[in-house]
Amino acid sequence: MASHAVSTPRISHSAGGFRQSHLLPLPKEIKYLKISPNGKLLGVLDVDGLLRVWALETSEVIITVGTESNLPEEGPVTHFCWAQPYAPPFGVGLICAFEGGKMQTIEYRGVDPKDARQTWNSREAFQAHEGEITSLSIDSSHTYVFSVTSDQIRLWHMGPSWDMTHLATDSLELELGDRILSNSFFSGPCIWMPIATRVIRTWVIDVQGVRLSRAGNIKVPFDLRAIVVSPDERWLVALRSAGGGHLYSLPDFKHTKVVFGAHEIIESVSFVHGRHALIYSDRSGVIRLRDLSTVKDIGVLTHHKGQSIAGAISASMNGTFNIVVSATIRAAALEPPRIMVWTDSASIRPPVSDISAPMGMTPRTRLIILIIAALRVLFVFSVAKIAYEFGIIVGREKNSGVESGRWTCLLAAGGRFLSLTYGSFGYWQVAIIGGLSGFLFSKAL
Repeated sequence: MASHAVSTPRISHSAGGFRQSHLLPLPKEIKYLKISPNGKLLGVLDVDGLLRVWALETSEVIITVGTESNLPEEGPVTHFCWAQPYAPPFGVGLICAFEGGKMQTIEYRGVDPKDARQTWNSREAFQAHEGEITSLSIDSSHTYVFSVTSDQIRLWHMGPSWDMTHLATDSLELELGDRILSNSFFSGPCIWMPIATRVIRTWVIDVQGVRLSRAGNIKVPFDLRAIVVSPDERWLVALRSAGGGHLYSLPDFKHTKVVFGAHEIIESVSFVHGRHALIYSDRSGVIRLRDLSTVKDIGVLTHHKGQSIAGAISASMNGTFNIVVSATIRAAALEPPRIMVWTDSASIRPPVSDISAPMGMTPRTRLIILIIAALRVLFVFSVAKIAYEFGIIVGREKNSGVESGRWTCLLAAGGRFLSLTYGSFGYWQVAIIGGLSGFLFSKAL
């Protein structure tokens, strides 16, 4: 029998060793996304508050939470985080915050062997806060949860049945102009909460005494836009609101180096597992890898080729290889939003349905394409008609020996076009301004 050799996919060095693994459709722009701790599920929260969970191995949505949910609807989701409080074979789950201050835990039970359906166990939603939850985070043991509103913080413990127990509360006394960022995090026994006015507020968790002790404020010499912590809680990247970013070591919060220049506006950033590197998105359609030792880009992943912005990133480990997910946060007219999954494993082959199947256009996209095409035709017709009238006027002036100047002739041609073609100023204005706008808009795409 003839043997068929299986070729190993070639990984491009320009992509930092990563290649595309999945391509997932995305109905709307997203707020943010996160990969589950086991690297097998992807949570995607869109701007309308609908949380979709994708199974990365099968490229299918296995649950939705929030508006249009296949669970009892609790309203739009505002924040979520993954949890895996117990070692495998126990599964992972979600902790969701909803509008109005409610929270809910949802455990993933896997595939039911009887009917091959995905199974979830959702606890009843409960009123965690009176105000809106602005930040939600979980510690490295996946048992302590930290929630924040505009005037208080609360510490929770998640039990073996995925039930949440309230442990401690502390009030927030914010100064005028303070704005709580959504990137609060745990580092060892401490909780860190960034505030946009150059402050990171910290607390120490006293588990034995079941209380939060204030550890003071850490001042930074710039206005904060966001902070990101490495999976091992040894490094922190602080992004400046005006552009740029700095690397700090933890837990001493010692400044190490500048990793993004002041001219770089970073939309999202994440640490790459197993590498001393960052993966980040700026205000373009590509994702970049930056080595932290040399502070130089070592790879580029192309998410969009047009004017759409890929600004949501999450990175995780699945066994021995890295997974990176990027998503559209701002879509141009002819580029529908999408999710792209990347891996640095050469053994994983992308599903044929993900890569070869063209992305379907939405009715809105088709309508925009038709409108732009019609405006282009209208613009070309308008220009041709004015040029024709301009030529006639210039020819007549040459024959009669009158020299009015080309600008005067052009205005006269416009007037003839206005009256002869449409008969009213309104129609002519729509033709020229609308046609020109449509033409330039489509060119900008």
